[in-house]
Amino acid sequence: MVISKTASGYLHYHTHTFFPETDAMVKLIMILLGVDYLRNRWRSLMAIGWLLLVAGIGVFIDALDGAFGFPIALVGWVLLIEGIATLSVAWAGVGGQRRLRYAKGIVFVLAAVLVLEGSHHGNFILSLVIGAAFLSDGLLQAASALVVRYRRWRVALGFAIFEIALAVFMFQPYPTHYVGTVPYCIGLLFMFAG
Repeated sequence: MVISKTASGYLHYHTHTFFPETDAMVKLIMILLGVDYLRNRWRSLMAIGWLLLVAGIGVFIDALDGAFGFPIALVGWVLLIEGIATLSVAWAGVGGQRRLRYAKGIVFVLAAVLVLEGSHHGNFILSLVIGAAFLSDGLLQAASALVVRYRRWRVALGFAIFEIALAVFMFQPYPTHYVGTVPYCIGLLFMFAG
């Protein structure tokens, strides 16, 4: 995405992203927040994006050696609080929304327990679950790109292959023997958000 200022002072939005889904998300953000909001705050939003990108790279590199400077227990507590909060309001949902809230709450609580436990088995289970999520999403995205052949299907296929490579990275024990699973995911989350 490129937002440039025209001679008349208006922001112009160019869609030159590699993620096909990103265009829709950027348009949704522009609709929800408004162009004026983004026009006034684009420098701070760009600075936050770069900070998240740099922080994500730092956390990811920090996780490669197995000695963490990132507070993993804090992530576990945040997941636990989010899971309990989601479960406490899940009853208010209607139909499928209720089931999704219960599922999200249970998944977050289980992930929090595995993170807070901190044993090899918890890290191994988390690695398998996250790797399976990356693998299934990558395979579904690759299949849809190859079958439907929509506009920019080659880019979508490239990112599907990248997701499958991330799944293989999560499945294999090198270099930290599954201890770095949570910091890897936090680093990737920060990088993608940035």
